[in-house]
Amino acid sequence: MADSDRAVVVGISVYPDFTTLEGPENDAADFYEWLLDPNGGNVPERKITRVLSSTFQVGNGAPLRRQPDACDVERPFHDLQREAVDPRTGIATKLGRRLYIYLAGHGVGLPFSNDPERTDAALLTADATNWSAPNVLARMHALYFLNAGIFDEIAVFMDCCRKEYSRLVPRLPAYIDVSTIEGAVGKRRAFFAYATEWAGTARERMIDGKQRGVFTAALLRGLRHGADNQGKVTSDSLRAYLYNRMASLLTPEERAAGAQPTEPYIPNPEVQLTFATVAPPTALVRLRATRYAQPVTVRIRRADFEVVCRGEIPAGGQYRAELPRDNYLADLFTPAGELLPPVDGKTFRVVGDEEAAVDVDVQ
Repeated sequence: MADSDRAVVVGISVYPDFTTLEGPENDAADFYEWLLDPNGGNVPERKITRVLSSTFQVGNGAPLRRQPDACDVERPFHDLQREAVDPRTGIATKLGRRLYIYLAGHGVGLPFSNDPERTDAALLTADATNWSAPNVLARMHALYFLNAGIFDEIAVFMDCCRKEYSRLVPRLPAYIDVSTIEGAVGKRRAFFAYATEWAGTARERMIDGKQRGVFTAALLRGLRHGADNQGKVTSDSLRAYLYNRMASLLTPEERAAGAQPTEPYIPNPEVQLTFATVAPPTALVRLRATRYAQPVTVRIRRADFEVVCRGEIPAGGQYRAELPRDNYLADLFTPAGELLPPVDGKTFRVVGDEEAAVDVDVQ
């Protein structure tokens, strides 16, 4: 167990002045489950703080509370800061290895004057209106804890829009600079992932029977197995997975219409973090040989030509194999062992998180 890790998970679905969202609480719940999973974040339950719209719901027809507000969302960060910093000396002690921050809800991009490199986003809190935009900057809070040496590593995930909002007044953390006994040295051990590029719109849709944020659904698939790289999910493998696979969660009609988001925004990390150790993802592969009226033998090799498996494709039937992610080559032989065309074989690829079987016709 990553016993010293901490996490703050925020999901805001209800905005009295804006469109109600269905995804953030579902997504926050899924991320929370991954944090608890021994094969995932493996974070102790007592070290995870959740801030959710449902915590503040009022029943019996009473008016909706405008919570969680910015104070509610920032309170877990203030608690960590107070725990770490000695009020008499201003010296910070390390609280743990890694701090996870997950925020989902309505969001906006920062004005150019506050974010000229377009690397940040602001989560709007439930009390936001068209003329008042209380907000929380997860990246700023996270970098404070990293720079102060309170955590060795930070990982920030934000599933919200990043449309420019020129009138926004960013709510900067009010922390005073502190010293740390150990000192923060070396390259920045940080990972930031946003649902969309700057000025883009995050998207939610029905996925696996629930309304989900497209970014978070892809993120959790990647963390659980999809972004596997030789048994580990790392900063680079997760980043590559999200860039390559997020669009696959949109419908063909949405992709054809140029629906947002097709890509997240994930700055290239300076240092590799390992998020999980996972079993290599697999997919069911069904091979047919429709050109041949008689049974044939199929041999499957990896890209390095090592034979993975072999079996028979009956006439008019198929050979089924569960294969891990890789590039493959399928060769056909007669029952007597004679190689059949195509002599170079049939190449195919297994990604490992396919929603349906991989069908290969070896002709």
